Amino acid sequence: MRLALCLEFPLHQHGGVEVLVCALLEELSEHHEIHLVSNDHEHAVLTSAHGDLIRSHFHWNPEDLGGTQVNRLLEWATGHEIELFHFHLGGSYAWNARSWSNCAITRCARAGFPCLTTNHQALSPFDARFDSRPLARRLTSFLMRWPGKARQLSSVHREIHVSLHDLRIGKSLFPFHRSKLDQIYHSRLGPLSSLETSQRNNTKIILNLATIAFRKGQHILAEAFARIAAESPEWTLHLVGYHAEPSCVEQIKRIAQDHKIEHRIHLPGSTPNPLELLKSAEIYVQPSLLEGLGLSLQEAMLHGCACVGSGTGGIPELIHDPSVGIIFKTGDVSALADVLRNLIRDENLRRKLGESARASILSRGMTRQAMAFSYEKHYTKMIQPI
Repeated sequence: MRLALCLEFPLHQHGGVEVLVCALLEELSEHHEIHLVSNDHEHAVLTSAHGDLIRSHFHWNPEDLGGTQVNRLLEWATGHEIELFHFHLGGSYAWNARSWSNCAITRCARAGFPCLTTNHQALSPFDARFDSRPLARRLTSFLMRWPGKARQLSSVHREIHVSLHDLRIGKSLFPFHRSKLDQIYHSRLGPLSSLETSQRNNTKIILNLATIAFRKGQHILAEAFARIAAESPEWTLHLVGYHAEPSCVEQIKRIAQDHKIEHRIHLPGSTPNPLELLKSAEIYVQPSLLEGLGLSLQEAMLHGCACVGSGTGGIPELIHDPSVGIIFKTGDVSALADVLRNLIRDENLRRKLGESARASILSRGMTRQAMAFSYEKHYTKMIQPI
């Protein structure tokens, strides 16, 4: 099958969308011919670590909202005999979904190319956490976007959501297209059997692996850690990830300076291989204000970290029981500080949570192989409809 995987970001930016597309590339390329649409320069992506898996590349500029770029995409797809498009959305209205005439997904579908979409972040207009406008203005904006998105949903085979939480939002906002919406748990984990004997090297580290941005909540984690740092001077906080929002990084640094713990809050940037960090950190925290699922949390659970997460998005679907981790109220610094204090004081609790979290991921079979298999079932239905 000649399949085009499509995202609006550079492939190796290390965000959740990019990481999942890389995982699909690695799993699908063995049996399919993979073409890539992304915001990369062709030479850079074809000579990258995944270059050998990519048959051809189309450079997509997400800021170009006119129809000319879509026309070129259709010509490229026709020339390479693309059989199916799989578009990845960083949010419900990505790929110019609000446009009636120039949405890339709608136009590809209406040109005869079967299209599947994956929505990595569904948001409700009633959620004001990252849109401070009055509710009336948020609803007006939603209603203006709704027709274009509804037309897109009518055109595609399915839109996949990454958590049941997001699936519920999608179905509530687009009730006439409920049959088009489905859910698949994402993962970049390899075969779980190969990890069952993984050994931990516990150190007094509190870890978060995510793009550094306000929506990811690292500033909340930094403030919570600062409040209990004096009680536990041997512990350090490591916030590892691409510095997407410099203002968030600066706020974290100010927190560290104000509490005189600059040497204990580390911001090293991205890491291509987080395995050693996950094997050494005693506590893992996912403090997100917005989250589709939480891939790094999933990995931390598998590697036996004592895990803590906010009650947003798909996080409670991973920490589905108090025996496998601790959920705190989203955005509540005091609540998170209390959780950290209790975990730091109770080594036995940390051990029990880590063991139970690991067993939970193993029992649920969350792997990238399972993810790819689920997508391949959709691909087959699209190419060979019943």
